[in-house]
Amino acid sequence: ANDATTEVEIYDNAGAATGIVITVYSSESDIALTTKRKALDRRIAKMQRRGSKSTLKAEELEAEAMELRVACTKAWRDLSYNGEVLDCTDENKRMIYSRVSRIRDQVDEAIADVSLFTKS
Repeated sequence: ANDATTEVEIYDNAGAATGIVITVYSSESDIALTTKRKALDRRIAKMQRRGSKSTLKAEELEAEAMELRVACTKAWRDLSYNGEVLDCTDENKRMIYSRVSRIRDQVDEAIADVSLFTKS
């Protein structure tokens, strides 16, 4: 189903469970596809405005990846940063994913693995 989610248990660098659980949508979910289309629409509009002088920068690709990650994150449990328990808001998602690469990488891997969202 396009609205299926999976829970991602986050592990530390040594491979031990942290207790953090993040619920995500698939990269093929409706929310992900809508987010990807919006990014593509922005690229097309930029190209139309600038013509042949239009370039795509690494920062733009990173921003698009962040927006997809944020859109695909439905919820989390037991996530704290600097001793503060964080609500699962878009602002907090961006902050955590930009500052904690081990969480970002595990979430990206789960979002991309569509087999995690298939019910058997």
